[in-house]
Amino acid sequence: MDDLRRLSDAELVESLRALEARQRETMAAIVAHLVEIEERGLHLRLGYSSLFDYCQRALGLSEDEAYRRMTVSRMASKWPAIVDGLEDGSLHMSGVALLKPHLRAENCTELLEMARGASRRELERRLAARFPQADSAEFLRAQKVKPLSAERFALQLTIGEATRAKLERAVDLMSRENPSRSLEAVLDRALDVLVKELERTKLAKTKRAANPRASATRSDVKPTERDERLITRTGAGEKAAKADTLAGTRDGAARDGAASKGAVSERVANAGTRAGAGESAARAVGPRAIRKRAIPRSIRRQVFERDAAQCSFVGENGESCACRSGLELDHIRPWAFGGPSDPANLRVLCRAHNRLAAEEWFGKNLHRGRRERTACGEAARREQSACSAAALDEWVQLSAG
Repeated sequence: MDDLRRLSDAELVESLRALEARQRETMAAIVAHLVEIEERGLHLRLGYSSLFDYCQRALGLSEDEAYRRMTVSRMASKWPAIVDGLEDGSLHMSGVALLKPHLRAENCTELLEMARGASRRELERRLAARFPQADSAEFLRAQKVKPLSAERFALQLTIGEATRAKLERAVDLMSRENPSRSLEAVLDRALDVLVKELERTKLAKTKRAANPRASATRSDVKPTERDERLITRTGAGEKAAKADTLAGTRDGAARDGAASKGAVSERVANAGTRAGAGESAARAVGPRAIRKRAIPRSIRRQVFERDAAQCSFVGENGESCACRSGLELDHIRPWAFGGPSDPANLRVLCRAHNRLAAEEWFGKNLHRGRRERTACGEAARREQSACSAAALDEWVQLSAG
């Protein structure tokens, strides 16, 4: 500050202009860096679930600034002219972010030209004139949780008529225990029920604690060991059945007294045939026969509790992913390569890191191929639907004629 006081008015203004020019160049370079980081998937390998998470936790940005930089960088990856506009100062970050809902390949040049040199407020007016919206559209997007104090928050959202009716009905039903008709009490009670239901369906949680002996039996024994034990139990059972059959044969012969030695031999032969068939079926049971892709609820619950219902990915720099939404169970060794569905081979990952793990095993074109097949299937269904509609119209016209 003391150095600035020694500058003349003209020098101070010129210094500020130089700083602003460098700041624009720096921001354009930051956007370009974020584009390259996301294209390489570097933020995922470093333990962050998204580019927004990386900007917030690694770069220390606020939520608003992290979202703005993520949005502008993704737009710049499609339209590189945005980076040039940021560098020369004709575009600014807030203005570019406003273009996101409307920017397309066919109107890119028009909208970028509209945004050049315009303030945020002026650009909002221009976009409203160019893309008129319903009066309530802005309120439908305005869903916010704003902190008021350390333990109090303000909730703002827009709901439909059906939701309003349910809310009023819940308030009426809780009027005895909630005489003030507080919406907070109703929401808290409803969320308690919803969270329990989602934990039951998503995380396989139950009211009763899992049997440790049962879970250890199912999860700690390898598939090959289970096969051997199954075959052993099957063989032992069939030996006992064979012995019972032979004993029954001898007892029957003793009681009748008239049974011939040939009849006894025939019964023994039949018993041996049944035992041999059972042993053949037991030998047919192998790892592939009892290996199931569906993950039992007890194992799902065990894995989610072990990983604390959070993405377990650890980046190359030792950073742990903190994502707790969109969680999925991932086979460390993929099912397609013989990986079992037991806790030792399962982990909790967020959707982004689950996709990264799949790309490391199957290649980056895996999801692209799925999206292309899905798009082709949808196009075929639309074409078939259009043909059916045209045929129906033709039939209606012929019937009317």
